[in-house]
Amino acid sequence: MKKIITTIFACLSGLLLWSETPNSVHVPVIDVSKPMKEIRFTLEDAANVKLIALEATDESLIKAYSSIAMSSDRIVVSDNAQGQVFIFDIDGRFINKIAHRGQGPKEYQAISLSCVDFKKHLIYIWDYFILGRLKIYDFSGRFVKQLNVANSPWPDQMFVMDDDNLMIWCNPDNLSSIPVGKHPYRLVNVNSGKITPVNINVNHSISNKYAVKDASGSVKSLSVLDIYPLIKTGGNVCISDFSNPLIYTVSEGKLYPQFKRTGIGNVSTGLERISALQNLTDKYAFLRVANKRIEKNTGRIEVSDEKILCYERTTKTITDVDIYCRGLNSSVQLTQWQYELPSNTAVSIIPLFLLEKKYNDGKLSDEFHRFYESLDEDANQPLLITTFHQ
Repeated sequence: MKKIITTIFACLSGLLLWSETPNSVHVPVIDVSKPMKEIRFTLEDAANVKLIALEATDESLIKAYSSIAMSSDRIVVSDNAQGQVFIFDIDGRFINKIAHRGQGPKEYQAISLSCVDFKKHLIYIWDYFILGRLKIYDFSGRFVKQLNVANSPWPDQMFVMDDDNLMIWCNPDNLSSIPVGKHPYRLVNVNSGKITPVNINVNHSISNKYAVKDASGSVKSLSVLDIYPLIKTGGNVCISDFSNPLIYTVSEGKLYPQFKRTGIGNVSTGLERISALQNLTDKYAFLRVANKRIEKNTGRIEVSDEKILCYERTTKTITDVDIYCRGLNSSVQLTQWQYELPSNTAVSIIPLFLLEKKYNDGKLSDEFHRFYESLDEDANQPLLITTFHQ
C-alpha cells in the first residue's frame, strides 16, 4: 500500500482558451474508481535506472528536497527550509547556489516556490506569500529583477511555461486571503508581472488541503493530501485538475487534451476522489488516486483507497501498480509534483537509511552495493534517475 497524505485551442493575449466540453473530446478514458488487483511494476523492465550522488560539501548540504529541476546538463535542487537553491552538473558535482535570504531589495525572506528556466539560465523564487514578490536570479547567483505579484492568491505550484510566462496553481483551500474563484490556474508574465487566468472549466474547485482555524482566523492545524494537479515533463506543463475530468498538456500556448478520467470529484456526501498525473512518458501515464474526507471532530483529512494507476498508451490497458526497483530490492515513489524533468524521465529521492538497511541485509544489486560504499558519511540523499525506454 502506498502512503500518500485532436482539439486545438486558441491563444489570445496570453490567455489560454478552451472551446470544447469534456463530453465532446475524444481521448483515452481512465476509470480511476474501478477496483483492481495491485501488480508489481519493475522499473528495470521498462527503463534504465541509476543512482546519482549530489556532491556534499560545506556549501552544498541539502536538508530538504523541496523541488528538483533537471535538464541534459544540470540538476537544480531547492531547499526551502534553508532558503537556498543548489546547482549541480548532471553527474552531481556541485557548481553554485543561490543563497540570498535577507531583508534587502535583492534578497528574499523565504522561498515559498521556485522554478527554473534552463533556456535562459534563470531561477524564479516566489518570496514569502504575504509579500507577493517574485525574485529572479541567474545561475551565477546574480540578482536580475523583482516582479510584484501581490494581487495573486497564494500559489502552491509554479513552473516555467514558455519564454514569457510561468504557470501557477492557486490552491482553492481555506487559507488564501484572496479568493481563487473558478480560475485556480494562472499565467504570470515574467516581463511585467501581469497575472492572467487560464480559462479551464473548474465549476467546483477541490483542494488537497484543509486548515482548522480559531476564532481570530489563525490556523490551528493544517492537513495536506500529497497529490497536486501540475507536473512538467519534456518542457510541457500538464494539468490534471481535481474536478475537471480532462488531463491537458500545454504546449506553445495551447491546451491539448490527453486523457479523460471518470470517477473523480464528489463520490458521496463529504467524500471526494482526487487523482492527478504523477508521471507521463511516451509509453506510460502514471496517476495517483486517493479518496479524501474531512474528519468532523479533528478537521483532519482522512485518506482511503490509495493507489497508483498505470495506463499503457500502446495497449490501452490500465493496472494498479506497485512501482519496484530491482536494484534497491524495494518499492519506490515516482513523485513529480514539484519536479521539472526531461521527457521519459522520473526521479526518486532515496533515503540514506533505506540504502544502509538494504546494504547491511545484502539486498542491493552489485551496482547499487558499490554505489553505497562510495558514499561519504555526510552524503546528501541520492537520486534514483529512471529513463523510460521510448
